[in-house]
Amino acid sequence: MYRIVQLYEAYTDLPHFYVALVIGFILSSVIFNFLINPLHNYVKYTLINRFGDVTGVRDGLRSINPRYNLHLVGVLLSLFLNMGFAAPSYFDTHEFKKPRLYSFVIAISGVLTYLCCFGVVYFSCASLMQNNVLDLGLNSFWTVNNNFGGYAYYAVYAMLHYLAICCLNSALLNLIPAFPLDMGDALYEWFPLNWQDALRNSELIISFVIFVISFFLLGQTGGVISNTSSSIMDIFDSAVRVLYGK
Repeated sequence: MYRIVQLYEAYTDLPHFYVALVIGFILSSVIFNFLINPLHNYVKYTLINRFGDVTGVRDGLRSINPRYNLHLVGVLLSLFLNMGFAAPSYFDTHEFKKPRLYSFVIAISGVLTYLCCFGVVYFSCASLMQNNVLDLGLNSFWTVNNNFGGYAYYAVYAMLHYLAICCLNSALLNLIPAFPLDMGDALYEWFPLNWQDALRNSELIISFVIFVISFFLLGQTGGVISNTSSSIMDIFDSAVRVLYGK
């Protein structure tokens, strides 16, 4: 959100478009937390159930209800840095025939869900505005009208733009092998039992540590996630321009 605030000077003469930009950004965070993250956990619990641990499905945790999928720190990350994570998925590896392999598959399924959502949202955004796909600067405004319809169009475009970035950044963030991120599930089985319990009990503390590291290092301009995400987006941008003959 602080980056959106920093853009205010560029919109001094176009305040309505700035309002549309802010609305679009907020909507992207809402959709990410109330739709993408529940879908993310739904996929993971489906695999958990298929691999032999039926507890999550039996207890109703495989649900698109945000109540079971929102994570406070993940929501804050999505608002501040356009990346986030869902509530951790709990499973008993003793129910798995191949605990380490299945844990890894479950972890990767969460990352791939974010990447698939990124692809769908990105190309929806590209279809909405074929020119200048990744830039929300002033030179985009020739495609919209200075009326309510134009403001709404721009808000939808901003929503899709930032939602795509959030999905991609979240996929990259969840590659970090730390609980409660996805790849933390992959390493969980490798820890001794007493360490596993300690990790579960320290989940909120670890989440805030991840938030601090992301805020000051990973998600900032020049950070690992920010740079990697920009490089991937550049590749997709080039592909879209070729696709649409731009």
